[in-house]
Amino acid sequence: MKEVLSAALVQAVAAPGQAASVQAAPAPAAAAELQAAPVAAAVEEAPADKSQQWSDPLYEEVARELTEGMTGRYSEEEIRSAVALWNEFTVRTTPAVRKTGVFAAAVEFCIAQKNGSAQVTKAALAERYSVSASTITSRVNQLTEFMDADLAVSV
Repeated sequence: MKEVLSAALVQAVAAPGQAASVQAAPAPAAAAELQAAPVAAAVEEAPADKSQQWSDPLYEEVARELTEGMTGRYSEEEIRSAVALWNEFTVRTTPAVRKTGVFAAAVEFCIAQKNGSAQVTKAALAERYSVSASTITSRVNQLTEFMDADLAVSV
């Protein structure tokens, strides 16, 4: 039987048709204030279960980059869900990470697609995370396969 992930992850990843709360980027002064709290909360918050415990420093770096890239564009719940998805993926598959931005972009893309945010494109994510869109596609495929097989969730 498959493990049940956090309620936030299940809601963000498994709820079909749920609209993403993608927001316009805040003004520069407000953006600086928004950056610190969600990043610390999503990456360093330590629930009682195994989530947020990183077996490799690069996995934590991906979580930080993912959180920073999503801050100001998504709700805190969606950011936590993305980090939870990344954590579960690393725990179950131990992926090799060469460029942290590739996995950060792929996880963000999967969360955005699951939440119905069609305006999020691989090309835009590739530019934001300084990686190639084709590499994002490869990692999105890995994550999708993982969600389909291990989480019984499809993107």
